[in-house]
Amino acid sequence: DGEESFPFDWVPSRALYGSRRYANRYREAMLRPGQPAPIRALLLLDMVGGKAMNIDDETSSTPGLRRLLKLAVASCGHRGKFFGESGPVLDDHRPFLALGIPAIDLIDLYGNRTWHTPEDTLENLSGGSLQADGEVEWTMLPAVEKGYLPQPTNGLSLPR
Repeated sequence: DGEESFPFDWVPSRALYGSRRYANRYREAMLRPGQPAPIRALLLLDMVGGKAMNIDDETSSTPGLRRLLKLAVASCGHRGKFFGESGPVLDDHRPFLALGIPAIDLIDLYGNRTWHTPEDTLENLSGGSLQADGEVEWTMLPAVEKGYLPQPTNGLSLPR
């Protein structure tokens, strides 16, 4: 996404360089007036899997996707790893939201002590956190498919 550019200085003009470029190229190549977007929804996984993971309630994400995430978190019993903090995050989902594509940012930003520090290493990842995060996404994906993908109109059902 361009965030790791040198010298490092997290400013929106540089931090979202890659996602903005991708979204602009996508818009030019794929979006046609009156046609639905080929990308129906975006789930951004950013900084998930830390030992002290606590995925934020990212408030600029699409409300319907936020509801699905909260239901999946409750269903999986992982409330202790989610929603410790709440607020908007300027992240790589924003260029897609600007195109009208529903998007959610699953990010552990607020309170993440290793973000962009020398301690941001593999040793500070947790298999348990990655497992919990994966369980939540897998749980919400069928509802994302149902809510954001076109449904067959010929009486056939989508393969599961």
